[in-house]
Amino acid sequence: MPNKTPECADYHRLPEAITCALQAVTKPGDIVAINSPTYYAIIQALEALHLKALEIPEGTRATCPKGGILLWIELPEGVDAKELSRQALINGISIAPGPMFTVDCKYELI
Repeated sequence: MPNKTPECADYHRLPEAITCALQAVTKPGDIVAINSPTYYAIIQALEALHLKALEIPEGTRATCPKGGILLWIELPEGVDAKELSRQALINGISIAPGPMFTVDCKYELI
């Protein structure tokens, strides 16, 4: 069976590539969304660059919008969307949790 690994693949340099990519699009103090679990080199790069991690739990699904500024995210069972919204707001991220859009308008503001 032929080896399908690209000739240019240099996997031992992956941590360096992750750091370079993050340096190109972030500044110290920025928040970066990461999957959970994640590759350890990503955590190391975030720490070295003084970035904050926003852990996205396994089982989270997100839309892929073709335009606009809104993103719909479906959280795994057991994640409290209102608590997540409260924690995000503390970190400067605005989230409109799903219960806010109920028909009976019984959502309590945080």
